[in-house]
Amino acid sequence: VLGDPHVDSQADCDVLLNNVIWADNVGLVASSQAELLTMTTELSAALGGRLKMRWKPDSCHFIRGFNEPEAEQFVVYSDFAPPLVVPEVDHLPVLGDTIDRRGSATPAWAQRQQQATKNLHANRQALSCPLASRLQRCRAWASNVASSLTFGMAAWPFTLNLAKGLRQW
Repeated sequence: VLGDPHVDSQADCDVLLNNVIWADNVGLVASSQAELLTMTTELSAALGGRLKMRWKPDSCHFIRGFNEPEAEQFVVYSDFAPPLVVPEVDHLPVLGDTIDRRGSATPAWAQRQQQATKNLHANRQALSCPLASRLQRCRAWASNVASSLTFGMAAWPFTLNLAKGLRQW
């Protein structure tokens, strides 16, 4: 588990994860902030002890559930690393999509629009080159701008507001 060659199955591991996304992202789902702190502390000890790995501090964030009291951050202490401050955020980008506390696609849509606009400006010359064929310009549009706008869109709830935003963009 987690790349440890000495662990053959999850049954041999002391730390059970709720969710593992790719090889470099770990998502923990907890029923309370106290449980999240416990899970993060135990996982930090397992990663630091056996695998000699540490969290990347600027990549650690958490989203608070609706019923949880407000907390701007929590601190994870470990014998293998300096204290890790984990700040609360209102949304988390995960594999091209964005998760927020309400389940809304609005943060994801804003993020995708920003990236597509950036790609539009970066590729403006290729998109408007009079020497390029229409097919070449369409390919440049599809591979650079449209793909960045719609990445992760399959996970978004399609609403009238999203359709309106697509038309306006």
